[in-house]
Parts: sequence; structure tokens; C-alpha cells
Amino acid sequence: MVERGYEDPRLEWVLGRLRPADRTVVLAYGLGGTSWTDAAVFCGRPPEDGDKIRCRVKYARRLLEDL
Repeated sequence: MVERGYEDPRLEWVLGRLRPADRTVVLAYGLGGTSWTDAAVFCGRPPEDGDKIRCRVKYARRLLEDL
């Protein structure tokens, strides 16, 4: 699904549960040196979306841990 230079099935699982626009913010955040707010703005989203996406990622990670 994602061809970004990594092959972590956990990351693929989490990203697969997000909307494409949210995935873009996660990938921007993953580049490092930025906050969730900055990553959202960089992707053309409102600043408050950064925290919302962070919460979605956290929720997806908890779901994965419960499998």
C-alpha cells in the first residue's frame, strides 16, 4: 500500500485505518522535526486537525495492540 522505504506491518495496519488525507499528515509528521499541528498545516489542513489525527493514530495503535 505505502511505498515510503519501510516495511513495518504495524505501520501499514495503522495507516490502512486512516483516511488518505490523514495518512498524508501522519507521513509528514513521520519525517521528523515537526509537531502534529505543523504537519497538518504543511499538508494544507487546519492546525487543529493535527491533534485530531494524533488521537486517531493513538486509537488505531491501541486497537492493534489488542489484537
